Amino acid sequence: MIQRIQSLYLFLSVLLFSATYYFPFVSSNLFEIRSYGVKALNDQTNLEVSTYYFIIPLALAATISLVAIFLYKNRLRQMAVLRTTFILYAISFALLALCIKDSQQFLTSADEISLGFSFFAPFVSLLLNLLALRAIRKDEKLVKSVDRIR
Repeated sequence: MIQRIQSLYLFLSVLLFSATYYFPFVSSNLFEIRSYGVKALNDQTNLEVSTYYFIIPLALAATISLVAIFLYKNRLRQMAVLRTTFILYAISFALLALCIKDSQQFLTSADEISLGFSFFAPFVSLLLNLLALRAIRKDEKLVKSVDRIR
């Protein structure tokens, strides 16, 4: 059923991913690191640092989470599909760190640096996927226990 709690967790995970396009990962008084690149605030130009390579595994993880919502009839397959998102999130986090390292030249020139909403959204999204996986396991155990009773 789509109204199960794990479906809500997965849907919120996808929404958090889509929010990463609208908010910066890191911002300062001179620039913002967004999902589509590093943007200078004074002249509104994109700088030469690309951030697409870490957003691609994150987008795949969000797409797989969206697909997993509709695999509710086969809980074992839903769990297997959901486990692949953890690998993609790990890859995305490693590439995010690499992107921030590539942007270090801008970070050192800024006076004050603040982490944006989009920096924390993938971590919360990963946590929501983990909660969804736990809820799916709980449902599977419940179904197996009812089958034993019959």
